[in-house]
Amino acid sequence: MRTIKELKEWLDAGNKIMWNDPEPIIGNDYTIVDIDLEDIESNFEMITITYNQGHTEAQAYLHEIHKLK
Repeated sequence: MRTIKELKEWLDAGNKIMWNDPEPIIGNDYTIVDIDLEDIESNFEMITITYNQGHTEAQAYLHEIHKLK
């Protein structure tokens, strides 16, 4: 994603997103099941995400979030 606005529009349309973890763990499901858009750090565009079927939480950069078709 390039902007928070793009991310919000994609989610509002009912679409799914995934995290492109720079240090992936084999077996994790990186489909994001929850995202805290209120937790955006303006300097780094970090957001809190929940993935791995709701079992794992992480901080991710906006550019690491990708659209799923």
